[in-house]
Amino acid sequence: MYFLVLLISMVGAKVWCMTDNSMLSRATVDDSAQIANVHHVAWQAEFAKMLPSDVVNKMSYEFCESFWQEYFKKGDILNETYVAKIGNKVVGFVAFIKKNKDESEVDKIYVDPNYQGRGIGSVLISYVLKILKERGGKRVILTYSP
Repeated sequence: MYFLVLLISMVGAKVWCMTDNSMLSRATVDDSAQIANVHHVAWQAEFAKMLPSDVVNKMSYEFCESFWQEYFKKGDILNETYVAKIGNKVVGFVAFIKKNKDESEVDKIYVDPNYQGRGIGSVLISYVLKILKERGGKRVILTYSP
């Protein structure tokens, strides 16, 4: 997993640089509407290329909004979400689940299509890997499926 992330970072043509108006932080309930929007637009943009429209249309903004409201309401300590913001706008997020003391799974990673290709996804993954390594994690699973 670490090799894959390093490889992605090295071949990226553009690199997102943290500036005074950009930041990475743990997501809060106040971010839920913006996370839902990124989730919706990125999912629609990516999976419209490979799935039938009736399947794609099921991932509506309302569905995403409900999912994230419930996510924050549960407050599950095994799940964490971090956001990339430019100013006050969420432009990407990564969510992971702690499976056990050694292993976590990146459950979701999405970047607003208008901000893709700038290295934001790589920065989010690197940030999560750093956090998990500091906590003694040994393995991170990353899956990709619609």
